[in-house]
Amino acid sequence: MVETEPEQPNPIDFLFREKAMVEAHIQKVGGRIEEFHDEQRRLREKLAWINNLIAESTGDARPMSDRPITRRNINLHNAWIAVQRVLKNPPRSEGSNVPQIREAVGAAVRDLKDPTFRSYLHRFKAEGRIRKLKSGQWVLVEGNQERES
Repeated sequence: MVETEPEQPNPIDFLFREKAMVEAHIQKVGGRIEEFHDEQRRLREKLAWINNLIAESTGDARPMSDRPITRRNINLHNAWIAVQRVLKNPPRSEGSNVPQIREAVGAAVRDLKDPTFRSYLHRFKAEGRIRKLKSGQWVLVEGNQERES
């Protein structure tokens, strides 16, 4: 009788099974990550809404009542509250300079890029919320705190 060696499992089959398991795990983790991102977005919207209420209640700043808070404009709302806070209490009587405003808005808006910051200033100026006092100096427009539109 001739003895035959037991059949060895094919190593490539093992690798294909392992690959399939890893891909399935990636899909599962990806779904959970998406759920966490959704929850994080909802919490950020709620936080912005709460910050607006706090700012209005303390008289610290006036929310943008002409724009409801959405996923797309949440940073704009946070930036507006920060701009008001720094411009309401400028260190000097001649308004606040761009670096001071940039620091305040940067603390309120994560990962703020300079072009986005400049866009916020331009938008607030175009809407009549702030005005340039002189080169690099900004102030709130008079009566802006009572403004509803």
